[in-house]
Amino acid sequence: MPENIFEKDYKIYLVCFFIIAALPFINFQPWLSPPAWGKSIIFKIIISFFIYLFLYRVVSEKKYSIFKELIKNKLVLLLFALFLLYIVATIFSLNPHFSFWGSPLRSGGSLNYILYIIFAILAFLIIKKHDWQKLWDFSFLIGVLITFVSVAQKLRIFSGFIIPRSDRAIGTMGGAPFLALYLCLLAFMALSFGIKTSGKKRYLYLTSSAFFVFGVVLSGSRGAILALITSFAFYALFYPSKKARKLKIACIGLILLLMLNFLFLNSQPDIVENIGKNKVLGNAFLRVWSSVEPVFNIEDFSLYEISSSIFKDRVSAWIISVKALKQRPVFGFGPENFSIAFDKYYDISLPGFEQGIEWWDRAHNFIFDISVTAGIPTLIVFLLLFTVLFYKLQKNKTIIKHGLQATFIAYLINNLFNFDVFSTYLLLFFSIGYTLYLTSEKPSMQPEQPEKEASPFRSLAFTLLFVLLLSFIWLGVLKPLWVNREINVAMSYLEQGKKELAIKKMENVLTKNSVIRNYTLLQYVEIINISMNIPPKPTPETRLMLTQKAANALKESITLRPYYTRSWWALNIYSNYFMGVQKNPSEELKKEAVQFCEKAQKLSPQHWKIIKDCTTTYLTLENYEKAKETAQQCIDINEKEGICWTRKGMANIGLGELEEADEDIKTAKEKNYPEKYDISQRSQLVGFYNSVLKKEISKETKEFLYGQLITLYEDLINAYQKIYKKANAQYHASLAFIYKEMGEYEKAREQAEIALDLAPDQKESIENFLKDL
Repeated sequence: MPENIFEKDYKIYLVCFFIIAALPFINFQPWLSPPAWGKSIIFKIIISFFIYLFLYRVVSEKKYSIFKELIKNKLVLLLFALFLLYIVATIFSLNPHFSFWGSPLRSGGSLNYILYIIFAILAFLIIKKHDWQKLWDFSFLIGVLITFVSVAQKLRIFSGFIIPRSDRAIGTMGGAPFLALYLCLLAFMALSFGIKTSGKKRYLYLTSSAFFVFGVVLSGSRGAILALITSFAFYALFYPSKKARKLKIACIGLILLLMLNFLFLNSQPDIVENIGKNKVLGNAFLRVWSSVEPVFNIEDFSLYEISSSIFKDRVSAWIISVKALKQRPVFGFGPENFSIAFDKYYDISLPGFEQGIEWWDRAHNFIFDISVTAGIPTLIVFLLLFTVLFYKLQKNKTIIKHGLQATFIAYLINNLFNFDVFSTYLLLFFSIGYTLYLTSEKPSMQPEQPEKEASPFRSLAFTLLFVLLLSFIWLGVLKPLWVNREINVAMSYLEQGKKELAIKKMENVLTKNSVIRNYTLLQYVEIINISMNIPPKPTPETRLMLTQKAANALKESITLRPYYTRSWWALNIYSNYFMGVQKNPSEELKKEAVQFCEKAQKLSPQHWKIIKDCTTTYLTLENYEKAKETAQQCIDINEKEGICWTRKGMANIGLGELEEADEDIKTAKEKNYPEKYDISQRSQLVGFYNSVLKKEISKETKEFLYGQLITLYEDLINAYQKIYKKANAQYHASLAFIYKEMGEYEKAREQAEIALDLAPDQKESIENFLKDL
């Protein structure tokens, strides 16, 4: 009889655990990009294989009691509760499919979270004592390699070869905050093993820990640096040794020295400027300093004031989260659905959002990320899990246990201001599994009965389970992996300027359905939009055709993700475009335009840009009363935006309220709309004024519009000359026509002669115009 039920397969398990530990370093394009997505794909394959093998051994060896013994463990019970709550939150989600599978952009979803929990429990059950140390050592090696990549990235070594070029250190993580948290979680464990170990290996651990700290600082992640300082203070002040007095004094001294340095730098702007010029640490220092400096100017040193000065936009997101939480406190909006809550309660008047921060899919705070998406009960269980982890590690405390406590504190502090990705989740749940190993007794692994010949029913059951495993790996892992790879190739074509090839590639991908269908559709739309701005610009016919394809893709997208505001908003913009280019828009198109506008507004009532485009819809439909009402909503939300005032002025022109329209247009100009050299903005206004002139309007309205058009064309002439360093004949010709209509024939003649000089090929038509004068 084997020593335990995992003995036969232990080498396979161990190799797979090492592969999992190496995943944070892996970043191969185009297959494994975005970074977190590629890593999670391999993880899903391994863990699903683990689950099958685990169940097979448990049933084969009649070891059903293992589940009863596991449930007796409080930590496992809390993990199991978290497992169930995420399933329940997914069932009651506003979009269960998206909550379960997530998107390659974030590589989230309840499926991944559930697999992290299973990973922690299986690590606890399977990994042997001497192999825990090997896995930690290997993780430190991976962390060192990732830090080397980050340094190489900052120094522009192998730029674009190892990882994409970036101003901030991102390593192989896809983002600086994720790199910082990953290294922060490794730092205290490396430090603890270094203190515990003797000999040459000690210096390797301590050097690695110092290297991880350097990587955190290099990233410039303010949340991670704050977490590092806080956890280091805890580590030193509560170090588990009676002889730690000197360490505690040194810790307090370092913190005081850090504060004095900041005070000194606050009075020495030249030194701050010089440090900021450093090629390696300059950007990171300036990011940290930009958060520290405002603290010196706070009069009321409350927690809110300090948080607001350092993390202005995040505090605003938390205010929105509190409002959203009141709507769905029990089950939340569903995993991965924070954007639904954020869009609904978005408020541009909140600090930080006035700078154009409009779309958030994470709260950047674990308290609200969990509670808003999965409900308050899930948050309570999550907090209980960390409470029990900390309590169990406090018993019979060792240096390693103390390091784990510091690691968990660093995780929580950092995630008060940031969020997780695959690599940070992986390290967190690996640490939880290790805590289980250190603080709990493993269930008995010996088979309860001698292994007998498998029954036909059991063989059939495991055959079906194996078929299910293969189906999951194909449909849920490999097929979306291939689809995402093709999307990345299409994006690569686009970067090379091969836009037709990129669109063709995406259209081929769209013939294949997958669990990331919505993501595929949105990427197709993105590629079309980018391609239309790559020279040579498409003809009007091609633009119309491509826009129609994008609109069709979005119409399918909203059936898959009906609460995604931006899809409805984009459809409204496309509908406005279609109505603008068609001479006689169909009633169905008009109805759709209003429907898309109303749905987008319902999903995000305070988003001024959505309301602005709804105003365009009503102007196009000549529903000027509704257009004026909507434009006023836009002004009420964001009165600083000149375009809202312009839209109101346009509505008033349609209503014949010229004095009010004149005031609105003057206000718009005061607020810099149209912008000084923006040709597109003025061209849109010209188009609207000309469309009104084609209708039966009063003489007074006509004269008002001609006056506005003269100003617009004069501005267009200057803007075109400024941007393109040449004149535009058509603008002068149009201005000549307006002067003629207003009876100012000398000015008309002057502009026509300029147009003739610029466009001699139009000599006949311009001379006929001059004769009419």
